[in-house]
Amino acid sequence: MSWFTSPDPVLPSGPHSATVALVGEAPGSKEVLTGKPFSGAAGGLLTKFLIHARLSRSKVWVGNVVPVQP
Repeated sequence: MSWFTSPDPVLPSGPHSATVALVGEAPGSKEVLTGKPFSGAAGGLLTKFLIHARLSRSKVWVGNVVPVQP
């Protein structure tokens, strides 16, 4: 099965023109449920890092190398 035919792909978020891109390995169970990358526990930590770096998540491209849970 490819990610094109998977029932639960987690597609990237953020602008394609972003100057910062954050890439994870593959979505976890929380990401599959929400359909958004980094929405689980790692997402909370990522949000804290972004705030500390004075970056808005809406201006950062966030995605995974593999868009489906293995």
